[in-house]
Amino acid sequence: MTNRAAKQPVVFLSEALVLKIHEAEIARRGGPMMQFGGEFLHRDVFEMAAAYIYHIAGNHPFLDGNKRVALASAAVFLDLNGYRLREKGTALADMVTEAIEKHRSKSWIAARLRAKSEAI
Repeated sequence: MTNRAAKQPVVFLSEALVLKIHEAEIARRGGPMMQFGGEFLHRDVFEMAAAYIYHIAGNHPFLDGNKRVALASAAVFLDLNGYRLREKGTALADMVTEAIEKHRSKSWIAARLRAKSEAI
């Protein structure tokens, strides 16, 4: 495939370049701490963790591994904020799959994360 204007091969962005663009945009316009009027948009860390699952798994930003990355991101976020997911094995992966396939809400995901977590 060629670039019609220049009759040259099409040049694609590398993953590294896209991640640098993302980093620059976050630095310029703000990051994932969604706030309005100084208040977080989500009520607690479980709703915030659910947002990672909901948006990453639902929007498929990666070619592969979106559900795994979504769940791992939520787990790391919870761990950094004083909670650990108790469930092991496929139960959590099944929850993420159900959330996406059945179009569950962030509140639905948050309730399951809350029930499957313990303070550390």
